[in-house]
Amino acid sequence: MRLARALALAAPFVVFARPAWALCPNCLGQNATLSPTMRIVGVFLLVPIAVFFVVARIVRRLSR
Repeated sequence: MRLARALALAAPFVVFARPAWALCPNCLGQNATLSPTMRIVGVFLLVPIAVFFVVARIVRRLSR
């Protein structure tokens, strides 16, 4: 239920966002498209977020 609500709130931001995904405004200003190196950096920036959610789920399950 919470996931569905979160997705419903995030959907407009994803749908109406500009097609350019940048790590920072400076990076976007340098090139119209992201280089492969910048894409790899972007993926690595998502790793701590993914680890947080995995650990949070494990803690929730163990605390029940």
